[in-house]
Amino acid sequence: MTTRAMFSKRSHSSKAIELQVPPGIYLSGTTITGQVNINLRLVHEEDIDAAEVRLYGYANTCYDSRVLVRETTTLWTRGSSIYPLPGSDILSMPFSFTLPDKLPPSFQVQGLEYSATVRYSLTAVGLSRQGLLNVNKQHCVPLTVVPKDDFGTSLIQGWVAQGWQTFSKEERIRKGLWGEYSTVFVQLDLPNRILPLSSTLPYVITITTTSSPLTRTQAATHPPAFPLMPTSADALHFTLGRRLVICAPHNSTRSYKEIEAFLGPKATTAVTGKARPLVRGSIDNGKWVPHDGHSVSTDESDRRMGAWVQRVVFESTFTLDCSPSFALPGLIECAYEFVVTVPFPGLRNDVRLAVPVTVTSGIWTTGSQDVPPPGVATSEVLPLDIPPAYWDMNYPGRLNDDEKSGN
Repeated sequence: MTTRAMFSKRSHSSKAIELQVPPGIYLSGTTITGQVNINLRLVHEEDIDAAEVRLYGYANTCYDSRVLVRETTTLWTRGSSIYPLPGSDILSMPFSFTLPDKLPPSFQVQGLEYSATVRYSLTAVGLSRQGLLNVNKQHCVPLTVVPKDDFGTSLIQGWVAQGWQTFSKEERIRKGLWGEYSTVFVQLDLPNRILPLSSTLPYVITITTTSSPLTRTQAATHPPAFPLMPTSADALHFTLGRRLVICAPHNSTRSYKEIEAFLGPKATTAVTGKARPLVRGSIDNGKWVPHDGHSVSTDESDRRMGAWVQRVVFESTFTLDCSPSFALPGLIECAYEFVVTVPFPGLRNDVRLAVPVTVTSGIWTTGSQDVPPPGVATSEVLPLDIPPAYWDMNYPGRLNDDEKSGN
């Protein structure tokens, strides 16, 4: 019986073979170890001729698929001279695989008109004897794989030593169609544009409003009510958005989705089910500032024009658990951006600041040990937020590791 014929059979679960692999996040370029427990009494009852373990990784979209890694090791064959310990039917066979370098991360997205998956798994397979009624037996364990992040240490150390990166946007808005313009300046401060998973990273959002022109006397008598400064964290929106490109020969599919909210109505615990980090906010009382920047006497206040300037600052932290940014040229591209949106009354008056960022795994390798960023214990490395379909062995869109492995 050829290997191709054996691989083409359907596979059912079995108690004759059991795959054991330590749970956790695996890095590209590192070694995965585990063992397969083979019940020799049951493999004979189920007519299993051999036991194999397979490492398989693929990228799959609604248009195309690509094998990322595929390796097979035979652990036992019928007639083998390897036996279990006396008094036991269980033969425990260790195995190891080394993942290729620079693999894309585990990933799963399903939309109404598109889908994209990057999936890895280990499968213990019992190869049955030849015959139409015989089927292979298998035990499959999906794996979480992320790229190695050698930048993690330098990022944290560089942030402490060199300070923050600042991103900003300024827009002019007005209350009505013919009103005078006011100015809104939105600033987002981050440790870096490259952000590791699992690390608790700080951010600062500063909003500065400058009213339409008025004298100091006018400001003192009737401080302008427009633009109305947001006074609470939930009065604005701070989100992480994912830009996805699913490549096709003639018509690629593009999608954008907010996948995380840090401030705003969508960020409340009632919506997310997660406790939100403390948000510190401070708002000043505002002041009148002359247009030329020079101080003026009281006698000149009616002749000199200026503006009412007010500022609010929100500070907190965030932690990311999405799949890292990646690109498989010609197949899938996944990128992220932070978006700060400050709503103001009036048509098209919302001010939106978008900052493209790169999300990294936040884990690198020292020897054979996987190490998280400074200040993050190994046990605190967050699992990736991957949809349940990734782990569902009966998911209809799943590429069958046994039947479609290309053998």
